Amino acid sequence: MSVLLIVNTCVVVALILLILLQKTDPSSGGMFGGTGGSQTVVRNPLAKPTAYLAAAFMVLTLAIAFFNKGGEHHTGSVMETMDAVPAPAAQQAAMVGEAISATAPISATEVIAAPVEAVTPTAPVSPSV
Repeated sequence: MSVLLIVNTCVVVALILLILLQKTDPSSGGMFGGTGGSQTVVRNPLAKPTAYLAAAFMVLTLAIAFFNKGGEHHTGSVMETMDAVPAPAAQQAAMVGEAISATAPISATEVIAAPVEAVTPTAPVSPSV
């Protein structure tokens, strides 16, 4: 498995280098660095090796995915293991529920009728310019 990963990494690096080394198409009208008025067709000698490397990349990636599908690290579905581990939100909700039940019950009218304390600054605040 690691041999396929190493070969795939080498193919990816070679593919990136070949793509960066290719000349721009002159018929692109200057969009990607080509000359706008030139009508000569320049054959790109790196087009075939790039296509071969792209095909090799696709085949290697599919092979890695196929062989990794039933590996020893994957024993089952992720959803099967999620039921065993409590979610952090559920833990927080349980902790908040315990904290609320530990306090004395308060009604909505008590919250509304509670006096609002005014906040007064201790020292005069002047705007800085």
